[in-house]
Amino acid sequence: MSITNLYLNIDHLSPEILLYTDEKFYKFVETFLGSLHARILQYQHINSVPCFLLTEDPCDMLLLDIDDPELEKLTKEVCVRLKITN
Repeated sequence: MSITNLYLNIDHLSPEILLYTDEKFYKFVETFLGSLHARILQYQHINSVPCFLLTEDPCDMLLLDIDDPELEKLTKEVCVRLKITN
């Protein structure tokens, strides 16, 4: 049985990544994690690495029950809906 370790190899990242903000930061996230992750952070205005590191759980907003079409769209793309039967 083999065990696979999943991690992001940060050995080749430039130290200047900590200075990325706004579009440069979102482009970095999109490149390494995907466009959906970048859109989740952008929706919350998490626009830099320091801001991200200060965020307890960026996915908490998916649990909010607010009337926001953009949030509803993101939630439908990210979340798996469970079918509840009585």
